[in-house]
Amino acid sequence: MTNGRDRSIVFLCASYGTGGMETCLNVLAEGLVKRGFSVIFILGELRKEHIPLPKEVDVHVLNRYVKPDQRTVFTLTSSFLNARKKLAKIVRVYSKPIFICMDMYPAWVCYSLRFKPLFLWLHFSIDRVFAVSKTWVVNRFLIRAADAVVVLGASMKEEIRNFFKEDVYKKTFIIPNPLTINHFGLQSLYSPGCNRFVYVGRLYNKQKRIDRMLKALSALKDFNWELVIVGDGSDREYLVDLARTLRISNRVSWAGWQSNPWDYIKEKGGVEAVLLTSDYEGYPTVLVEAMANGIPCVAVDCPTGPSDIIEDGVNGILIPLTSDEEIIERLREVFEGFLEGKFVFDEKKIRNSVVEHDPSVVVEKWIELIEKHKA
Repeated sequence: MTNGRDRSIVFLCASYGTGGMETCLNVLAEGLVKRGFSVIFILGELRKEHIPLPKEVDVHVLNRYVKPDQRTVFTLTSSFLNARKKLAKIVRVYSKPIFICMDMYPAWVCYSLRFKPLFLWLHFSIDRVFAVSKTWVVNRFLIRAADAVVVLGASMKEEIRNFFKEDVYKKTFIIPNPLTINHFGLQSLYSPGCNRFVYVGRLYNKQKRIDRMLKALSALKDFNWELVIVGDGSDREYLVDLARTLRISNRVSWAGWQSNPWDYIKEKGGVEAVLLTSDYEGYPTVLVEAMANGIPCVAVDCPTGPSDIIEDGVNGILIPLTSDEEIIERLREVFEGFLEGKFVFDEKKIRNSVVEHDPSVVVEKWIELIEKHKA
């Protein structure tokens, strides 16, 4: 068994809050600590609302995160120089550090300090996020300069092939996100015939497109159904107003953020399917967690992630990413199929489809990659 006590793993994240990325980071960090590695979190910002930080991890907050509406040449330059100075001082005390950047900004700071080995752990679609960014030239350079690039699924790796030459593709490794808790072996939350659909995630409609599921379900007023929205975000008020306008307010429950949404769903009496109707994703861990609980998922086949997780008809249903009108109509047809009892899934097959996300398997893949880059 590999023991990493002589090696420090430094994770760098621009902002730490309540998202799935932070949860997966914690699971990975705890697994590495158990294997003897020293793990350090360096955060640009620790948000007021955030999931608990692992006790065994050293945490440093730079307080150098610049919010999008405050970004100017002066604020970004000042933040960069201060972060660079502070980061250089922090890492001096750690043995043989390996740097794993979860955002491009800390990657740029690390590169400027010539920190190596430098890994990029990408959680978003290259095509939909990086390629349209004003900093795409810098992002492209950093991806080329990294010692390794870690992506979450085959579709993300294929994007790397499309945007870069073979040398970058060869240093790109697929390591799925770990499950946030040990779901395997737990009682299923799948309850066919309950007519309850669930969305778990941020209420950020520009990306998540929760309006699609609301509009599709509003066309099924003759059926008995319930939609439970678990999560919070900047677009909550807009979505509540939309449900009211569509005259489905009495069928939509707003649960807010839940520390363990699956316990909450269990209390509700199970679920027919978990929904994801986004325009783009990175690797939606919520689908994996749902399937580990035996729940089938209905998702728009957006870049990237859903097609890596969902096998159509086996553990869920994929909706082609076409026009809004076509997506909403196809969602309506799928929801109607569930409500009429036409879709029934095998819970065992659903669970078996996500065993590669077991934390012990994921941690071992990370250790194999780390061992390849020993100083």
